[in-house]
Order: sequence, then C-alpha cells, then structure tokens
Amino acid sequence: MLLGSLLAEHLLTAALVGCLMPLLVADYLWGDGRRRTSVLLVAALALATSLAVVLSFGLWWLPLAAVAVFGVLAMVRRTPPQSFLRRLLVALLARVSVVAGVGVLLIAAFGQTPWVPLERIQTTSGTVDGYVLSVDPGYLNVLTTDHRVEILISADVVSRS
Repeated sequence: MLLGSLLAEHLLTAALVGCLMPLLVADYLWGDGRRRTSVLLVAALALATSLAVVLSFGLWWLPLAAVAVFGVLAMVRRTPPQSFLRRLLVALLARVSVVAGVGVLLIAAFGQTPWVPLERIQTTSGTVDGYVLSVDPGYLNVLTTDHRVEILISADVVSRS
C-alpha cells in the first residue's frame, strides 16, 4: 500500500527523492560513520523508488535535480562551521532517516490518488464507480469516487470493469 501510494503521488515522491537522495549521499560521505549501514539501506530504497518513478513516469529531470541539490549541499558544507546553513545541514544529516520516514508518511497520508485503478462495479441494485480496497470472502470494500467506503456483498456483484 505504501509503495502504491508513493507511485500514485509520483510528483510528490519525485520531489522527496530528489531532495532525500543527495542528503543520504552527503550523510554517507560526510557523516560520522556510525550509522552508515542504515543510511545505505535507506539510500538503496530511495534509489529503487527513484528508478521506479523515472522509468514509470518518464521524469528524466529527477537525477539532474538530485545532482543539483547535492551541489548546493556541497557548497553549504564549505561555509564556516558556525554559519546557520552549515548547522542546518549538520542537523539534517543527523536526522536524515527521520526526514525520509516523515516524508514518506506524509505522502501516504495526504495523497489524493488511490493506489488501485478505478472500477465500474455492476451490482444487482445498480452501478458503483470506485476503487476496490479489499476483496474478502463474501464482500468487497470499495472507496467510491465521492470518498465514501461502501461494503458490497459479493453475491450482489454482477461484473467489474
């Protein structure tokens, strides 16, 4: 469900990954080294997500944007250690996994595009247009286009398309 939400909101996901990947690379290169394994794991997940977004939606600008963001981070790193931007960068690098987790949860929580295709469900009592959330023995849970959840009895479903 989470991966589906990320791909459904592909522009928000691209913006998150475009900022997150450079932070992860910077943390791996410039961080204190104690959490390199976890940073590497999160970076692998972010890379897989960015590849999925680029290949699925043709957002070829994403790698270029990530390189540009990394360039900005490299320039900030060259500022004096007491500068506000440098302290902000250090704080972000110390919490990069938290930033990633919060970003993913925000996209999943506030995304407006369902992660399943719209279906037209013909029942014995009429037609329902919606997104099938789950198919359980005896019934279907459907999110209608007006954002209501309806439970349809499987025996009443004539067709789905």
